[in-house]
Amino acid sequence: IVFGGFTASIFASEILKKFDAVDAIILGYGESPFLELVKKKKASKTKLDDVPNCIWKKGNTIIKNKQTYTAKKKDIDSLDFARLELLEDYDSYIRLKNVDWRFNVPKEENIEPTPYTFFLPVGRGCSVDCLFCGGSKSSQKKINCRNTPIFRSKKNVLGDIQELLDYGIRRMYICFDPKPKGDYYPKLFKMIRLEGMDVGLVFEAWDLPTKRFTQEFKKTFND
Repeated sequence: IVFGGFTASIFASEILKKFDAVDAIILGYGESPFLELVKKKKASKTKLDDVPNCIWKKGNTIIKNKQTYTAKKKDIDSLDFARLELLEDYDSYIRLKNVDWRFNVPKEENIEPTPYTFFLPVGRGCSVDCLFCGGSKSSQKKINCRNTPIFRSKKNVLGDIQELLDYGIRRMYICFDPKPKGDYYPKLFKMIRLEGMDVGLVFEAWDLPTKRFTQEFKKTFND
């Protein structure tokens, strides 16, 4: 059993000490390190000494490997975030309500009649230090060894959107706004429009958007 993510990275030693069921934790970004760990386990190897960013148990001893991996632009551009068919029962996932999800009721009552909203990954990192945010610039440096934010290739983002449209998903959600005055999103929105993609978007703006942003947004999205 392997954990990862912000919380697990911060409390990695405590988790491994207190929970016998957890075997290892990947610190910071996990794409490459987790793949290396899987390859080791598949080859029936128990030593994980050369798996970067990994803190793991060897008997009763906790071993912390060096955190040398942080995802670069070329790394996130090599990933496909829309391969939903890799999920078992993915067709049920995309029909479940993703807002106001209710427990202890039949699955049929949680089926969303309107299009599922997909949280679209656009980049990594942040450029500012908001007091309330665990993913701020300082946190990114401490947890992920990241100093500056990076954006995915707009062409790759368009590819993900098209895949999701093919699945029948008609609304995206973006919560990544490290450079509110930048031109990444206006350019991306224009490309979406030129491709004729009929898609809606929910966007979390973390500063007042520019006039250009709002104009391109209005012209591009249907919902």
